[in-house]
Amino acid sequence: MSDVPPIVSVIVLGYNGLRYVDACLDSLRDQDAGTPPYEVVFFDNASTDGTPEAVEGRHPDVRLVRSERNLGYAAGNVAALAEVRAHWVVFLNQDTVVGKQFVGGLLEAARSTGASAAQANMILPWQACAAGWDRTTAHPDLHVAELTRAAYVAYTVRNAAVTAPTLFVTGAAFIVDRSVLDRIGGLFDPSFWAYGEDTDLSLRLRAAGLTAVVAGKAAMYHDLTPSTGLSVRSLRKTALILRNRHLACLRSMRTAEYLRILPRLVLGAAGKVDEIPVGARSRIPIRLGMIGLSLVGAARALAVLPRHHATRAAVLATRVGGPNAIADALAEADARQARWRSEAGGHSGATTTGRPV
Repeated sequence: MSDVPPIVSVIVLGYNGLRYVDACLDSLRDQDAGTPPYEVVFFDNASTDGTPEAVEGRHPDVRLVRSERNLGYAAGNVAALAEVRAHWVVFLNQDTVVGKQFVGGLLEAARSTGASAAQANMILPWQACAAGWDRTTAHPDLHVAELTRAAYVAYTVRNAAVTAPTLFVTGAAFIVDRSVLDRIGGLFDPSFWAYGEDTDLSLRLRAAGLTAVVAGKAAMYHDLTPSTGLSVRSLRKTALILRNRHLACLRSMRTAEYLRILPRLVLGAAGKVDEIPVGARSRIPIRLGMIGLSLVGAARALAVLPRHHATRAAVLATRVGGPNAIADALAEADARQARWRSEAGGHSGATTTGRPV
C-alpha cells in the first residue's frame, strides 16, 4: 500500500469479525515487494463487537468505511465499491488470511489470460494442505471452486497449475475488472442478501461472453465452516442458499432452458453433501433434506422472479451463445472438474481437517 494511485483496490467486508481482523489485514499489508500499487478499504457492516474500532486503531493504513446498518453481503459490497478508486477490484471475506502474492497473483492471472475476473487459490479448513500452509511461499497446488451441473459449488485440487479456466468466481476472494460490471447488470443484487450472489455474478459474466480463471499464485486460507447441524438457523440459511441458487439460474437462463434442467437442480442438490465434511451416518438424511429444500427454493425463486424482470431482460437481450448456453456452461464446468478429479485419482481435497500454521 502506498500513496501512488492504486491499480488494485481491495475491499474487505466486515461484520462482527473482531477475531479475524488482525490476521486478515496484516496479511494484506505483507505483500511481495513487486506488488502493483493497491489500497485496502474495510467496509464495516455495523459491527457491535469492536471491529471498526480495532481497524481504526491498529490498521491506520486501511481506509475504514462504516455503515450505519447491516446491509448484508451483497449490498455491503455494492456500497463499498463506490468508495474505491482502482480499475481492478478485489473482494475479500474477513475470515481469510492471504499469501504474499495474493494481490499481484490475482491481477497477473486476469491480465495474462484476458479474463474479466479471477478467483483466488482458496484453501479450506478440511483440506489436507490447510494445516501446513505457509503464506510466505508459493503454494504447489491449484484449488478450484467450480459450479456443477446442479449449480452448487464443488472443490477440486489440481497439481502444479498456474491458472485454470472456471465458470465460477467465489465471493470469498476474487478480482474483477469493474468496467465490465455495467455491461452485465452490476456487481451483486442486494435482494440476495448473502449466498449465491457470486453464482449469479458468474453466470451473468458468462452470459455476456466474458471469462474467468483461477489464480494459482493468489493463495489464501478461508475459515469456512459449513452448516451441517440441524437447527432453525441452519435450515433458514440453507433455504436461502437454495432459493438464491435457483434465482441465479433464472436471471441468466431462458425459461425453457431453466425448466429443462430444473429436475437436475432439485435432485442434484444432494450432491453438495459430498463437498463438505459430514459424517457417513448423516449423509442420507441431509441429502433428502437438500432435495426437499431445493424444491421449495425453486418455488420461492419463481415467486420473486417478477422483481428481477428488468435485470433478467437485459441479460437475456445481450446474451451470447445458443438457447442453452448457460446450461451448457454448467455441464462443461462439471465435465472439466470430473476430468481433473480423474487425473488426480479422484482427489477433491475434502480429506481432513486442519488449520494453517
